[in-house]
Amino acid sequence: MKTKDFASLAEKCFTAYDAHDVDGMLALCADGALGRYAPYGRESVAPIRGGIDVIWRAFPNAVGRTFSERALARKERSNAS
Repeated sequence: MKTKDFASLAEKCFTAYDAHDVDGMLALCADGALGRYAPYGRESVAPIRGGIDVIWRAFPNAVGRTFSERALARKERSNAS
């Protein structure tokens, strides 16, 4: 996958994240995808489906703009260089 493809995928994921669209986020994850849930510790790894998605659904208002704002800042820095 090209870097541009990763950036596009990340942008779609953050857009779904900001919209509290768990199904949209899951649609972008490969089967068997793993992720980290920071409150459980930096080294914690959990399955996305049947793990982290349960947290996303349980606390929809906890999903915020922080990640998208960071991604946008990275994109702007990248474009500036």
